Amino acid sequence: MESLTEKDLTQYASDKLRAHFENDSTFLEEFMETLGFYSLKFHRFFKTEEDLKEFNDALYQMSKSQIFQGYYLMLEIIHDEGTELPTEFFNRPDGYIRQDAPMLLRQALGDALKDVLKTDNTQKFTMWLIKRFEDVYDLIDQTIYDLASLGAFQALLDERAKRNIKLDVEPQEMLLGDAGDLIVLNPQIQMVATGKSDTFESWVFQFWSTHTNSDKIGEVVILSFLDSDKLRYLLNIQIHESISEIERESMVEKISILLAARNDVKKEDIQIQLAVVKDFYLLSL
Repeated sequence: MESLTEKDLTQYASDKLRAHFENDSTFLEEFMETLGFYSLKFHRFFKTEEDLKEFNDALYQMSKSQIFQGYYLMLEIIHDEGTELPTEFFNRPDGYIRQDAPMLLRQALGDALKDVLKTDNTQKFTMWLIKRFEDVYDLIDQTIYDLASLGAFQALLDERAKRNIKLDVEPQEMLLGDAGDLIVLNPQIQMVATGKSDTFESWVFQFWSTHTNSDKIGEVVILSFLDSDKLRYLLNIQIHESISEIERESMVEKISILLAARNDVKKEDIQIQLAVVKDFYLLSL
């Protein structure tokens, strides 16, 4: 692995991220969607529009700082002599690389991870919030980790492009996406395919690996049927009650948009049944 100094890595990370923010419309769109997602997480703490605007300005600066920090830390991991990330690691679908990014940070940094992730902007952001509100610290920590992990994920994608590594698997197309990949529903929740037949397919919702909770938090079963010689679809969706109402609505909307866009289906041909559940159980008889 090429040996680079801290200055080299800092400059490389800065140049690459600046290029993404200035020239990569997909990256910028995803960043703004991510920003909006985390802003909503904190909305309940603010009483006035002025306070919310001040918070969003601070969140924007902190988010860029955390993405840089995660990107830089992943560069350190990639260029460490003790790290082996073979071609087989990179030629998998994006969802699995995204899933592994937080775990690589944890493995490399161990107990120091929480402290290493924090930047000056993060410290200011944290102090600004905890001086004003109670019960906000865990949400801040999760947001910091998530954003840094997004930066780490981008560093891995850029490393794959730098090595000119191509995907080594054929897509397994299903109604909502590639069955061989993890489909991102929002910055914290993804879905994985669990079943398929001629008349139905099913996907399970799980948290991203930045969360310690790896339990199933929802599922969607898609049933196709003929109605007056017209093909229609029924979405049976279950989501755990711990997911906020606004996030549930956003997830349902994204699933219906995926189904419509990928399969040339009109929205009026999609029926949706949503259930909010207290828990999921695996029973053995």
